[in-house]
This record gives sequence, C-alpha cells and structure tokens, in this order.
Amino acid sequence: MNKIFSIIIICFLILFNSFAQEKLTVMTYNIHHGEGIDTVFDLDRIGDLIKDNDVDLAGFQEVDKGI
Repeated sequence: MNKIFSIIIICFLILFNSFAQEKLTVMTYNIHHGEGIDTVFDLDRIGDLIKDNDVDLAGFQEVDKGI
C-alpha cells in the first residue's frame, strides 16, 4: 500500500506543478549511501548539490535505512 500511496502523491505533485508553472525540473540521483567519490560520507554536500540545481522533484537510489 505504501508504494501506491507514494505514486499517487508523486502524480499529484506533478499535476499540481504543471498548473503552477511552465516547467517541471526532475532529478534522479544515486547517493551511493552518502559517500562521495572522495570516499567521504557527507549527506549535507549531497543536499547542497540538489538545492543548487533548483529541482522540483528528486528521486534517490542507494538510500540506506537507519543512518
């Protein structure tokens, strides 16, 4: 049920955003468990990268539970 709810929310956000502005910016990002190419664990750096790209909707891969 959780996946269906998430899909419904995403569809609603995309639909709502299409009425609010002309362009929807979507990003998908593999965070590699929070570790950069310099092997430093830094979630704030990943968050800053996403903010700097001014995206409306972001999807993530390799997100660990309980960090």
